[in-house]
Amino acid sequence: MTETRASAIAEGAEGRKSAAWVEAESKATEGGEAFDREHFIDAHAKFEAAVVAYQGALEEARTAKARKRKKPRRRARRPTPRDA
Repeated sequence: MTETRASAIAEGAEGRKSAAWVEAESKATEGGEAFDREHFIDAHAKFEAAVVAYQGALEEARTAKARKRKKPRRRARRPTPRDA
């Protein structure tokens, strides 16, 4: 889970705060709490859900990054005599 979370952070998922990211953080916290109570089966299920959500957030961040790269940049308009 930690590795998937780190990959998502590296791609900018944390800053996007998508629904997948929020869910992943929530499931990770719930998993930690279940682990602390020694409810290991529940903790495992929560951590697995967090991994899936982190993977979704990672994919969303990568897609957003790719879209941003492909978006054509607008060239600055050259001033004309009418602008003066």
